Amino acid sequence: MDNNTIENFIRKQKVAFICSIDEEGFPNVKAMLKPRKMDGLQHFYFSTNTSSMRVKQYMGNPNACVYFYHKGLIKYVGVMLKGKMEVLTCRNRWMPLLTRLPTTGTPSSIHC
Repeated sequence: MDNNTIENFIRKQKVAFICSIDEEGFPNVKAMLKPRKMDGLQHFYFSTNTSSMRVKQYMGNPNACVYFYHKGLIKYVGVMLKGKMEVLTCRNRWMPLLTRLPTTGTPSSIHC
């Protein structure tokens, strides 16, 4: 697949599987909603609570991968991307991505 085909494929998926590394060095996988924003195939933006296990793991070890797949009638098609996960907590950088999330309290203290 070329990059345009891969990007279009990813944009059509509703779920992403993100992988982090725990304190003992083992991989952890979690299904999440698709990225809230994409900058081509270079940057993907997800959102979660700052108290989540994933945030702690990415702060300790930024190595990550993201997997997208589609179950067809005959076969599965998937794309795995690997890189470094950066936890963004600066309100100015991530707040536009969270406009659909209900928030209570101070948004910068509960979402990243």
